[in-house]
Amino acid sequence: MNSDPKYYVLTAILTVIATVAVLDFYGYIRHSSEADAAVVAQYNSVILEPGEEFRMSPKKSQHQAVCIRDYIVIQTTTPDGKQLRSILVDDKQRGLPCGG
Repeated sequence: MNSDPKYYVLTAILTVIATVAVLDFYGYIRHSSEADAAVVAQYNSVILEPGEEFRMSPKKSQHQAVCIRDYIVIQTTTPDGKQLRSILVDDKQRGLPCGG
């Protein structure tokens, strides 16, 4: 039996590769898809000054904002009836917390 350290390193690397391959094969590793990070809608922020009037459309949006786990989540239903949820994030991908 050879006790050269490079064989131990090679064995460790192959063991990690084999472990990841088996975990992936049995579905324990979740891969994200492009749909997971898809932009559902674009939102704009309007700064409201005290005493200044703001005009917006009288029609209600098809999106609804709810508070889930202390973050603002936007819910919408697609034309085929599928419910979509997305967390509202800022330009640095940080979730926007709800209320006070």
